[in-house]
Amino acid sequence: MTLWETDRAFLTDEFTSDPAATYRVLAREAPVYLSPSLNQWIVTGRAEVAEVLADPTRFSNYGWELARIAKFGARDQARLSALVRMCSTPVIVFSDPPEHTRLRNFVSRGFSPRIVESSRPWIRELATGLLAGLATRGHADLVAELSNPLPLQVIARLFGAPAADAGLFKQVSVARVRFQGSPVPQFEIARELNDLLVEFRHYLEALVAKLRAKPDGGLLSSLIPRADDVDGLSPDELFHTCVVFLSAGHETTSALINGTLLALLTDPAQLAAVRDDRSRLSAVVNEGLRWVTPVQRVLRIATQDCELGGRLIPAGAEVVAVLASANRDPAVFDDADAFRADRVRRPNFAFGQGIHTCVGAALGRTEASIAIDTLLDIHPNLAVEPGWTPRWMDSLSLRSLVELPVRSGQDGAA
Repeated sequence: MTLWETDRAFLTDEFTSDPAATYRVLAREAPVYLSPSLNQWIVTGRAEVAEVLADPTRFSNYGWELARIAKFGARDQARLSALVRMCSTPVIVFSDPPEHTRLRNFVSRGFSPRIVESSRPWIRELATGLLAGLATRGHADLVAELSNPLPLQVIARLFGAPAADAGLFKQVSVARVRFQGSPVPQFEIARELNDLLVEFRHYLEALVAKLRAKPDGGLLSSLIPRADDVDGLSPDELFHTCVVFLSAGHETTSALINGTLLALLTDPAQLAAVRDDRSRLSAVVNEGLRWVTPVQRVLRIATQDCELGGRLIPAGAEVVAVLASANRDPAVFDDADAFRADRVRRPNFAFGQGIHTCVGAALGRTEASIAIDTLLDIHPNLAVEPGWTPRWMDSLSLRSLVELPVRSGQDGAA
């Protein structure tokens, strides 16, 4: 495959099916590559990815969403006021020091070890309830019945919201992932997200008012500024933070669960090993993070003319650090394209690195472990439907299955 063919692959269904094949060529031939198709610098070399993630001075985490909006005409931009307002507000995921330092210190209290640990029993109750009918029915779509609804219900619970409201959370989350993950900005996708943001802001304002009057100790409640908070979140910061948590806490966790289950259910030996020894779950989830890499890539804006991997990147350029490529570097991971739960544990970039390491990483790991553990308790012998071929979400940013149909098996065989 030539570099030209590789670049064109970004816009094809083949890339959606197997992005690793494209990234493998780029990492070998051009680890820092200016893509004509995307008009972005695609960084696939592990060392170069680490350099981008570690240097917010040269590679800013703020402004790339606005850069996507700026590609629309002035008339269209005027119709996206809610989206522009949100993207103009720095939050923990899209900011640099010193704002990032203040925001992270404040937001981290919502993911304290106490909150994560106290969540375990009710997360297991949610998973058990979602899978209640599987034992008798003998077949299911694990995306629709487990990996998708579980993180949504967890987020709703952490927000102090009724489970019935999870539908709105899902709409906002999906729209935001589509806006970020489309190969080129599309106005209709942006407008859909903009309209949902207006609706969600009204909803959140009412929810915040209720929690301010009667705090429940959950995630959203902990983010609402108290009287003694000197550096508390502004209303816009609180809103944007909640929107980020919807997609980060829902879509990425769902992708981790369904991708890891796919790997196990298509490998009876590894499935049997974890089924018989649940102490392996931590290693299974860690390998799932590396192999799936739910957030495939992160975007930065070059703040100055700078050199990376021997290439000169101009100020203002969009720079894409491909975490999925770094997580399959053959120099670091033997048989890198294979899922191996017994792999020697090495650092992977699934949750980012440095100051932007995911603040909710512990919660994501916890949800995935509980989901897999609960599934194996309720039905230890499942297999994917015979003849089924995996279909993946059409997104450059998120690696997630559209469905995962399974049925009862015997010792892991269909």
